[in-house]
Amino acid sequence: MKLTKLIDKEFENITSVTQGEIKTNKNITVETLLAIWKQTKIYADYKNPEPDYQSIVFPEGRKSVEKAAMCTSEDIAGFCILSNGTNKEIQSLGFFLSSIINKHYAKTGFSGEYVLPVDQKETLIDGIGFQNNGANIKIIGDVGYMTGKTMEAGNITIIGNAFSVGEAMYDGRITVFGNVDSAGKNMQGGIIHITENAGFIGDKMKNGKIIVEKNGFYAGESMQYGHIIIKGDIEQAGDKMKDGLIEIFGNCKNKSSAENGKINIHKKYDPST
Repeated sequence: MKLTKLIDKEFENITSVTQGEIKTNKNITVETLLAIWKQTKIYADYKNPEPDYQSIVFPEGRKSVEKAAMCTSEDIAGFCILSNGTNKEIQSLGFFLSSIINKHYAKTGFSGEYVLPVDQKETLIDGIGFQNNGANIKIIGDVGYMTGKTMEAGNITIIGNAFSVGEAMYDGRITVFGNVDSAGKNMQGGIIHITENAGFIGDKMKNGKIIVEKNGFYAGESMQYGHIIIKGDIEQAGDKMKDGLIEIFGNCKNKSSAENGKINIHKKYDPST
């Protein structure tokens, strides 16, 4: 099934549940979530690789996030639908969602999926799944940067494309049913699985595993450890690589002379390896 059709199907599934009478509890409503987001000033510290997710909210907004975390998973899905098309400070939406989900999961231990239908055409949302602490998050639509950045546990599934995923992630799993520009930069653990193509893969990764089902552009630059599998072709692999393993089951145009580690080029993919 083509990616666009898959996204459309997922949107139909979630909107059929949330349109009309959106499920809410007595503590909060979907409309209240939208109002809280608009009133709360969110920012991202792009320079700090390990910020506390609480620090992305200014002090005056933390009580609002605490209140928002009293919602249900259905409220969060409905909130995403209502916020689609709202371009004001849209990039901050992902960090706001991450704050709510992290708080909600910590309080409830919710074992289901947080389904996030995002349909931003002009400005993609950054920071969804930021510092995920164990939640299962399903994103329907394309996303921007820092998806799953510094996540510690849980699962993030993206039915769409992404600019960057898994930056400095510690553990957990990210699955992308689409293309990714950058995957696993400074990654320290966990698994990233990309079903289509990827650009920069495992730049300075310290540990973990990245699997790309199709082609890549640049893999394992300054890689310190970990395992990268490319099942298609790659432009360049292992530049300044210090340790770890890169396996390529296609053509490699430029195989760099790694300082250490291994770059193996196979004739075809063997799922048993």
